[in-house]
Amino acid sequence: MRRMSDYLERSQAKRLASLARQQQDLLVAVRRALPQSLAVHCIGAVRGGNRLILFADSAVWATRLRFSTGELTRDLGSASKGIDEVRVRVAQPARSGAPPLPAPRPLSGAAAQLLWETAARVPDEGLAAALRRLVVVASQTEKA
Repeated sequence: MRRMSDYLERSQAKRLASLARQQQDLLVAVRRALPQSLAVHCIGAVRGGNRLILFADSAVWATRLRFSTGELTRDLGSASKGIDEVRVRVAQPARSGAPPLPAPRPLSGAAAQLLWETAARVPDEGLAAALRRLVVVASQTEKA
């Protein structure tokens, strides 16, 4: 005999799967309506009522995407029916499967000395403090 929670879990999973499919279909439609150079940087599309939210992989591409929203809603055709507003946000893509980030390179003694001397001559105390911290942190990282 099955429990009621089993049915609820399946129902919720179906709803989530359906929502994911709808968002994926919307993303495909948005990418088709965009120029190829811009489409690859649009990594998500979500519709909420009369609002379409697009996600770009960087601030630069988000800005370019913002300039294309007028043409986009026109080119989307039936998929844009009822959309009154398009917003663009920046979202970093998932790094799964991507190679790990390289380890930071150590700061050479000459570079550390130059940064320290520059900090001594900079009139902006905030910048001078930041340069000194950089030298200290980089020196501690080398020893670790």
